[in-house]
Amino acid sequence: LTVLAACGGSGSGSGGGSKAGTGSGSGTISLGLVAPKSGSLAEFGTDLNQGAQIAVDEINAKGGVLGKKLAIDWRDDQSTAPGMTSAVRSLASAGHKLMFGFTNSAACLSTLPIAESLGAAMVGVCAAPGLTGPDRVAKNYDNISNTAHSYAVAEAQAFVKKAPDITD
Repeated sequence: LTVLAACGGSGSGSGGGSKAGTGSGSGTISLGLVAPKSGSLAEFGTDLNQGAQIAVDEINAKGGVLGKKLAIDWRDDQSTAPGMTSAVRSLASAGHKLMFGFTNSAACLSTLPIAESLGAAMVGVCAAPGLTGPDRVAKNYDNISNTAHSYAVAEAQAFVKKAPDITD
């Protein structure tokens, strides 16, 4: 979260703050979270938000980032590709250029071109081929999960070297 915040901007200090790249005064750095509040992955989204909020609270207790407090601006992706697209559009229109969360790989794949066209970068746990690994096509996405395709490939290659007789 500190890295995300360092890439963000500052706000006027009132309300929920403003978003990335909006000023240099004392204020709040708002982090754009795209995660489900509804739908089949809602529990995961709630857990993600709670974990992020713990980190934000700890960072804020130590003075924030560059003297600014952090806040989370959470948009519901509804556990669907259209919901994720709507959440990304909403955060982008609010000024966010760097967003985090992203729990649904299929939705990530369909949302990436839209985020890119809006000048937004995404950081999340989606790990579908095309998002990670050697065949990565996503330029505006970074994966922060150990389940990433590249890790799985490396693990499979290591396994084959250790046990070549069972992979015939």
